[in-house]
Order: sequence, then structure tokens, then C-alpha cells
Amino acid sequence: MVNLAITLNGLESIASDEIKEVLKAKIIKKDKGRIIFETKKNSFKDLRSIDRVLDLLKEFNFDHIEEFEENLKGIDFNLVKSTFRVDCNRIGDHDFNSQDISRSIGEILFEGYNKKIDFKNPETIIYVDILDNNCFIGIDLTGKLCKRGYRFKVHSSSINACLAYSLVRLSGLKDNEVLLDSFCGDGVVCIEAGFYKKARIIGVDNREGYLKSCRINSKIAKKEIEFLNTGLLESKIKGKEIDKVVSNVPSHTKRRAEGLVNSIYSALFDRLNKILKENGKCVFLTYSKDLLKNIADEKGFRLIDEIDVKFKDRSQYILILEKI
Repeated sequence: MVNLAITLNGLESIASDEIKEVLKAKIIKKDKGRIIFETKKNSFKDLRSIDRVLDLLKEFNFDHIEEFEENLKGIDFNLVKSTFRVDCNRIGDHDFNSQDISRSIGEILFEGYNKKIDFKNPETIIYVDILDNNCFIGIDLTGKLCKRGYRFKVHSSSINACLAYSLVRLSGLKDNEVLLDSFCGDGVVCIEAGFYKKARIIGVDNREGYLKSCRINSKIAKKEIEFLNTGLLESKIKGKEIDKVVSNVPSHTKRRAEGLVNSIYSALFDRLNKILKENGKCVFLTYSKDLLKNIADEKGFRLIDEIDVKFKDRSQYILILEKI
């Protein structure tokens, strides 16, 4: 079976590694958050870096709705059950909208295959993924895998769970190591780390409401994680005990001055110089990459890699650093 996995644009390598590891799959192609692969397995629920998996029916390029409709003629929709719905994810500038796409497929399924539309409880979901002029059409096998059942308490600064899991994998965390999230928010990075490895995981924050949310979410996830006020961290560890640091760090925005972010980063690296092991690794998600890189360099941290994660309207950056 040929499948399409959808992840965040920029995380294809991490997602491909997980697909090979979990599904024993052969990777056919990967680009811009899309991975085409072959596997004999038909269960995808254990994938944590993937947002959605499709049974891929067709991939093609097109410029106009007429070309899209022409490409539909070569698709065998016999796998679609009696009732269906069409979902469309569209990124880019086009002379058509998602409703036009859904209508074109709906007409073929109704007239050519005698299938009925059911928007609420369809037996089959046809998923159309359009990125600029590239189109993938398939049968949705999973729904949104990034939607985690443990996320009861979510905050405005929360990040995508698939992204959180990918950050942890990028750290190279091993069993029995110690991982720290310096800005744990709702706990998603810590909880994903708990699913990835059997490690000691510590999350710190100076906002008590956030720490309460972390404890609730981790209890639902059934993961034992230490959530502490930032000021208590150094009293809970012995010297340079931390192996890995993975965090979604504050960034410079219209509401958060650059000077404030500069002081936050400076204090962060001063703290890490006291508690992080030599050659310890940090994985930080930020919008303020240049500011973070400059302060990291001043504080004795070497940049190993930089990854641009693209969303619909902007980019975030993953910086992988090593203490030297």
C-alpha cells in the first residue's frame, strides 16, 4: 500500500525516521511536509510526528480547476464506502476555493459511483491536500494524529504536539538521561518526552497556573514528570546533571520587547551553564533566532543545526545547540 504522511513543513527527516522505525516502511519521496511511503502495516496510531496518514490515490500538479477535474478522471474511487465527505487543506494562491474542490469530487462520486454525502458521520473521508500547484488525493486513515487526548488544559503559548515530539527526537534523548524543559507551558514537550524514552523529565515555569495545567495533563497522559517553579530547580538537582534541554522559548513580539527577551535568554544560558553537562544538547523553538544565536554564542554554546519550520503565514526556527 502506498501512503502519504503529512507533517509540518521542515520536519520531513524526523517524520521519515519515525515512519521507518515504527512501520518498517520504505520511504519513496519526502518534501515540504509530505512523505510518500510503502508499508505492509495498516495501523498508524503510534506515529507521534505525523498529523495525518492517507491511502494515497493520486498525486499530480495543476494550475486551474479545469486541470484538477481532468486529473480526477484517472482516479479509482471504488474504495470509497457508501457515504463520504471531502476535506480539503489548501495552501497557496489559487483561482478556486476548497468548496470548488469538494464539489468537483462530490459530483464524480455521486454520479459515477452512486455514493452519498454525509458531512457529520461519513464512512469515508476523502482528503485533498493542495500545496501551491501540487495536489495529493487520498482516503483519510487516521484523522488528526496531532490532537492528543491528554491535552485537557491548553494555553495561548502551546505548541503543536507533533512539533513537541519532533523537538524531543532532535535532542537525541536516551533512556535514563535527564531532560529539562525550561518553559514548560502546558507540559506538551515533557509529556511527549515521556512517551519517547524512559528518562527523568523535569519541567519548570514561573507561572503557577501553567504548572497546575502541566500536572493535570501529565496525569491524564499517565506520565510521571516533575513540574517545578523555576526558582526551585537548582535545589532539586545535583550540580551539572541535565543531559538535554528542550523548550519553546519566549520570542520578541509586539507585546514582548526585545530587551526583555534578551534578558530572559541571558538568564537562561547562565542557569544552563550551572546545571547542563559538558557537551549537553539544547533544542530551542523560537521566532527570535538571531537574538538567541547571538546570546548562545556569548555564553559558550555552539550552534549545531538550524531548522526552518514553515506554517501557513510565517516560520518558526529550531536551533540545536551544544554546550562547549
